[in-house]
Amino acid sequence: MAIDTVAPVFRAAIAAASRDVRLEGRLEAVPHEAAQNLALYEAEDGGVHLQLRLKKRKIVEAVHSGVEDLAERGVMDTFCALLVGLPIQEAADHAGIHLTERLRDSSQPRPARGILTPGNADPIFRRPVRLIRKIHESYQDASGDHDVENFWNPVFSKDWLKLPLEDQAARLKPLLVEFLSEREQDKDDLYLTDIENGSRVIIAFAEHIGHDEKPSLIMDLERKVRNVTGQRLEFYMAEMKDTNRIRRL
Repeated sequence: MAIDTVAPVFRAAIAAASRDVRLEGRLEAVPHEAAQNLALYEAEDGGVHLQLRLKKRKIVEAVHSGVEDLAERGVMDTFCALLVGLPIQEAADHAGIHLTERLRDSSQPRPARGILTPGNADPIFRRPVRLIRKIHESYQDASGDHDVENFWNPVFSKDWLKLPLEDQAARLKPLLVEFLSEREQDKDDLYLTDIENGSRVIIAFAEHIGHDEKPSLIMDLERKVRNVTGQRLEFYMAEMKDTNRIRRL
């Protein structure tokens, strides 16, 4: 699927992801997997493969292979990054929705009313959902775990959640500065505007940052902050059009 056939609201993020593919490859079985509560699962759809390594119910590794289309490679790579850390039930239920939200340009009109799903957002999101659901079925058959109730929410440390907004911001700001320094960018190229419910981090960009640069900056920053803090924070772009009115924390 060529990038120009994808809905405009997703093009910039998918193009950015396709230029920075990191989770393409194959997973190999490791010695004594069962003793370590590890299990390797794989699904195939139209020549595209998704492999997951689970520890009990949680996804600890995810890779894809066999994708020839550049845009779809970007989507599958983003999907694999989102899967890591999720319980398999949550991945089967909601990973497709997380994917569409992650790749959506919030400054553009939503492509459909209500909750975006892989079914109403764009056809490029449908294969990842088919793949994860095939793996979920394989997991159920192999484990005998047919419990479909899903009460999962990202687990944040109590210490983090108890912090006032200003203190949470104070912990994140140095990471933003470090991230920009590592990329040899100005310290004001992006800034923190809000933290919602301790989990959704809202950032804004300086006016000179190009539209096609923003998605990859957000995804790379999110990876860095998750690695450093151990919190499954999600980063989003501020939706206000008038940048002069966006507050800074």
